[in-house]
Amino acid sequence: AARGHLRCEDVLTVVTDARQFVVPPDVTVAYFNNPFDRSIFEGALAQLRASVMARPRRLHVMLSYPPDSQLPAAIAACEWLTVGHEFALEADRRCVIATGPPA
Repeated sequence: AARGHLRCEDVLTVVTDARQFVVPPDVTVAYFNNPFDRSIFEGALAQLRASVMARPRRLHVMLSYPPDSQLPAAIAACEWLTVGHEFALEADRRCVIATGPPA
């Protein structure tokens, strides 16, 4: 039912080791819903950075997480990402949106 309302019909869901996933060169938005522990998330962020370095473009990283998560710190540690928004989704969920690399 929702398909008729989507702006982008080319959505890819991947189930794999995020540290090994080769990010396609046209990805501009990466969404993570409290995906894994920090070390794996850092590997996923490294894969995103490698893709952006190989084909320069603006990339938005969106992360939904519980308040006690260490994942936002992994985003903050990325010199190529700038946190633009942080907000509560629900009492037990937060969201951060970061963009990179700097223009």
